[in-house]
Amino acid sequence: VHMHKKFLLSLMGFFIISIILTGCSSAKDAISGEDFTNSLKKHGYIITDESDKYEEFTTSYINGNDADTETVFLFVDFKEEANATSFFESMHSQLHGVEHNSKDADNVEDRIANYQYQELTADDYFYRIIKVEDTILYLQTPSENKSEAMAIVDELGY
Repeated sequence: VHMHKKFLLSLMGFFIISIILTGCSSAKDAISGEDFTNSLKKHGYIITDESDKYEEFTTSYINGNDADTETVFLFVDFKEEANATSFFESMHSQLHGVEHNSKDADNVEDRIANYQYQELTADDYFYRIIKVEDTILYLQTPSENKSEAMAIVDELGY
């Protein structure tokens, strides 16, 4: 009986820790094209909204460009999550191609709840592709501007 109690207590502890850890890696909230545009404009980015061009598949297709830092953002809000997944996988493959052709590359990938990303540092550039539900956020910047650009990604909640 004493051994059975110990086992149950251990099992309960495991479940409590699992619940706590799962709570730490909670889902992210997808943003809107308007949120993206407002945030990047605040940071001085030039915005190009090409949503009309891709309206069959997306509700938002917006580029943010800072010519001074050579930093480029792309935000896409797809009408269907399957399209976001396909786009993510396509960009993921392209980044693997960059990694393969680089002499010195560092690649990180992860998936948590409704959120997945890949980031790559190669040939003095930093790339990050993020998928949250049916949205994609893509970032490309010279490595020296990574912290500034990632501050914007954090501000967006991605």
